Amino acid sequence: MTLKADGAIEQVSDSVITAKRLSLEGDDGIGNNLPILIDLQGGALNASAAGGRINIRELTGDLIVSQIVNTDGDVILNTAGSIVRFNADALVQGNLVDLTARTGSIGAAAPLRIDTGSASLVAWAVGSISLIEIDGDLNIISVISTT
Repeated sequence: MTLKADGAIEQVSDSVITAKRLSLEGDDGIGNNLPILIDLQGGALNASAAGGRINIRELTGDLIVSQIVNTDGDVILNTAGSIVRFNADALVQGNLVDLTARTGSIGAAAPLRIDTGSASLVAWAVGSISLIEIDGDLNIISVISTT
């Protein structure tokens, strides 16, 4: 499933986008005010924006990341399970990258590639956290693993 907007993609109710594979493209952001609620059915997520926020919450399981790129804004990913990469080219890029795995890990099976530019990282997981900054310094606000 692909959803595209010349402006922003916004959550206006508690409705959930359910799909095997999901691609979201919002030039002015995705979930600027409230997180976009999704339920991936075993497939991967792609999301792109040129500003605003990319703010996505996976409600039921793991969040499989392919390309999540915001060229001039923040990326916030929150999942009930783990955040895992789809393949070796998977990337999360944004000014601030904020990752939360409420009952799982982040990049445990294979490190998740991130690009925070000159901004910062926030990561929280019950399990392990394994990240690779692909370009320049990694400025950490907070990284917490409870195991």
